[in-house]
Amino acid sequence: MSRSDDERLNDILHAARRLSEITAAGREAFDSDWVRSAAAERMLLIIGEAAGKLSDEAKSSRPDIPWAAMRAFRNFVVHEYHKVDYELLWEAMSHDIPQLIEALTGDSQLPPT
Repeated sequence: MSRSDDERLNDILHAARRLSEITAAGREAFDSDWVRSAAAERMLLIIGEAAGKLSDEAKSSRPDIPWAAMRAFRNFVVHEYHKVDYELLWEAMSHDIPQLIEALTGDSQLPPT
């Protein structure tokens, strides 16, 4: 059974919130703990996969969200895993993810987890 758009959007939001928890611990914690970086990659994979499975209608209703870029990042991490740049990964987590949460919730404050 296929997941609904609402379920996929919730998957994206849940993964984004987990990424916010990782960034809240700081860059040093991220750089020194391979489990955190692996978890971050996993959350980004979930975001990209869910974004790619959304209906065209759901994506077109939110043109402010970079759905194609999210899917492309997922594909890069999956197929070019050995080329992942953790500086870029951190930048995406600390800059793009809060914007994504805000776009999905309409709230500039980080929603409760």
